[in-house]
Amino acid sequence: MHLAMGDARDLVTRAGTELRERGRDAYGNLRTAADRASNTELWEKLADAARDAARSGRSASGMRLAAAVGLGFLAGVVLLSSKKVAMQASSAIAGDWFAQLKHEHRQIDSLFETVCETKDDEGGKREALLGKVSYALNRHALQEENVIYPALRDTDQGASSKALAGEHFDMKTYLHELHELPAEDPRWLSKMKAFRKLVRQHVRDEEEHIYPAFQSRLSAEQNAKLTKAMNREGVKLA
Repeated sequence: MHLAMGDARDLVTRAGTELRERGRDAYGNLRTAADRASNTELWEKLADAARDAARSGRSASGMRLAAAVGLGFLAGVVLLSSKKVAMQASSAIAGDWFAQLKHEHRQIDSLFETVCETKDDEGGKREALLGKVSYALNRHALQEENVIYPALRDTDQGASSKALAGEHFDMKTYLHELHELPAEDPRWLSKMKAFRKLVRQHVRDEEEHIYPAFQSRLSAEQNAKLTKAMNREGVKLA
């Protein structure tokens, strides 16, 4: 099924309006789209339309409604239990590939913040949070390794991409060691904090140096193509 951007925007707008009046029933218009999103790029059109609508308001009331439309899209796919759409939609609405990666960096650091506040007698909580950190990092890393780093390699002869990929290996080593170490062990938290320090430095390098320079070398068309490729990868990995 071909869905034009205008039609996608209308669909999201209708669902967002209904959300204010009918709660969960507002998502009848999105159910078919969510069911099909695992196999098509339709969700990308819906996410683009939601993001566009959220930015298009002019009056105060228009801004509130537009924001409700954008948030309504994300809430809708969550309520519909379309995991692949819901996981990637929160990043897709954030913007282009660089904005999305920064958004995911913040989400991951928030998980680190929570786990680093745990006590030695909270082994169960630590294990659950470690699972979340592991999932989020692995998914994020695969998007970069399968899409961003290969493109980066084409522009800098592989210097930056190889260094970043090497740091991903170090992160996976930390994850393995933390999974192997009993969560109640006093050494566990110090290792987790060292792990977080590594990730934060990696993120700073990407956000402050490597990615801005890389993005500036790409045309608008190339950036858009990279964003779509990363979104498709994210859906597969959700």
